[in-house]
Amino acid sequence: MDLTVGNTAYHIDCQGDFNLTIDGKEVTAPYEIDSLVGADWFRYSLEAIRKANSIFSVTSDGQSVELLSKGSAEALPNASSPEMSCLTGFYSF
Repeated sequence: MDLTVGNTAYHIDCQGDFNLTIDGKEVTAPYEIDSLVGADWFRYSLEAIRKANSIFSVTSDGQSVELLSKGSAEALPNASSPEMSCLTGFYSF
């Protein structure tokens, strides 16, 4: 999971990271999938984004970005759908 704001990319392989707030619930580093807990939060984030009314991201350098939630369910397949092709060290969905 990556976030790009302007010309800056945020994710595990970049200089900065980000957190998501999905309908008021904060998810720290939703792209961290190297542990069972991280993989669970990643899966939770994908499912929550599909149903969200509001999504905000806060970057490590203090930028707060509101993300569009309309159309999320159509853009992201359900985690149990054959269309979803994510692989973590703990899950394949």
